[in-house]
Amino acid sequence: MRRRRTKLDRQPKDQALNGRVDDLDRRVTQLEARLRVALPLVRAEQAKAGAKAQRPARARPRCPGCTLELPKGRRGEACVWCGFRFDAVRGLLR
Repeated sequence: MRRRRTKLDRQPKDQALNGRVDDLDRRVTQLEARLRVALPLVRAEQAKAGAKAQRPARARPRCPGCTLELPKGRRGEACVWCGFRFDAVRGLLR
């Protein structure tokens, strides 16, 4: 016959879990406090460095066959990585 679990059997597990939850809660609170202090400093540095707004880089064209970025320079008739023929999908690549 199986032994029934009682509340006494669960108490050590519940205490251990409660201790871990309390520890995680304390650590999250500390991280939030650090973030509140550091965030204005980071924003100030970004404002200094980003005085001249930079345009985001244009996405490099990718091969429709292997989805790898194509190297800089003149594009040939086929992908340098997988050999996919670009004329098979005319107009997809710029």
